[in-house]
Amino acid sequence: YPKQLNVEEKLVYLGYYPDEKLPNLYGAADIFVFPSIYENMPFAMLEALASGLPVITTTVGGIPEVIQNGKNGFLVKPYDFKGLAEKILYLTENPNVASEIGIAGRKTIEVKFNWDNIVKQVLQVYNEALAG
Repeated sequence: YPKQLNVEEKLVYLGYYPDEKLPNLYGAADIFVFPSIYENMPFAMLEALASGLPVITTTVGGIPEVIQNGKNGFLVKPYDFKGLAEKILYLTENPNVASEIGIAGRKTIEVKFNWDNIVKQVLQVYNEALAG
């Protein structure tokens, strides 16, 4: 399919990539596409958000708990290849929107996955369990 769209030379399929080199990889990317069919809470998606990349992913597992469609990323249903392609094209044709979504994704990580907030939430659960 990339060959038919004449974008084959713009795509890179890396396979395994060492963790210590991931920041450079995220820094070189324009869009993070994660078309998963089964996930819980994928670290790769969280890393991409933290890197300020616009994220396109699927509505599986815990992903919709983090991604608000059209605000801090885009969600498509699993196996919705047409929808996935449309979102990729939309972001490549609208770099300002891609930038805004990337900034919103970074803010999501800063707020939702802030260690101070996480510790408070864990302590609240423990206190509720001990009080019950």
